[in-house]
Amino acid sequence: MKHLLFFLTIFCLLTACSSSPILDTTIKHYSGGQRAGNSVSFFWYTEKSDLPETASDAVFSGNDGEYRTSYYWSQGKLQEIVRKGEKLNQQGQLVPFSLQLRFTQTGEAVYQLYRIDGSVLPVHEEQIHHYQEQAADIIKITKGRGASIHRPRLIQGYWDGETFESCNGKEYSSIEFNQTLPSFVVNRLSSLNNYLAVSGSIKGSTLQVDKLLVLTDDDHDCMKPVDLRKE
Repeated sequence: MKHLLFFLTIFCLLTACSSSPILDTTIKHYSGGQRAGNSVSFFWYTEKSDLPETASDAVFSGNDGEYRTSYYWSQGKLQEIVRKGEKLNQQGQLVPFSLQLRFTQTGEAVYQLYRIDGSVLPVHEEQIHHYQEQAADIIKITKGRGASIHRPRLIQGYWDGETFESCNGKEYSSIEFNQTLPSFVVNRLSSLNNYLAVSGSIKGSTLQVDKLLVLTDDDHDCMKPVDLRKE
């Protein structure tokens, strides 16, 4: 009888284990890019178990400045934002700035530190809300059309007029643009080695470009996400 109870107990435990849902701990990476006027933005986003984990952006606005940002979540809630860069002061000069915000699980900013050109300034409530919205927007921009393998994403690399070599070392034999390009851009692509950053997708051996973000000399380094907590 004791042996029967033992085996029944083991059977029940095994049955319970086999019927329990398996936790998906897959780490998924997304990216994207946007261009608006003279401003270009790069975005990277990572989630684990379908919950936000980290994100990063790089925004370049020509003579108006630039910045990099790191975003961190905990248990699906935005936990911290760290930003560093340069922006125009009231005299129209580019000066360094940094921002750090930490949040509770309910979204309340319990820590803030904003420095611009050496001075410490307060961060107003509407500004804090704007930074939180930017974090949410990165998820929307990078995930785009969900799981589609042809959803637009950030693709960077070098084009020599015949072959596009992406920053991860893969080569593609052709480029297709889904937008009308100015003649000087077409001429440059056909005659010079270039660094390209685009919002697009890969189909076979072809880079399909939805939007051209950056076109410049081939000595330009590939952009990567940053972890500003470590810098």
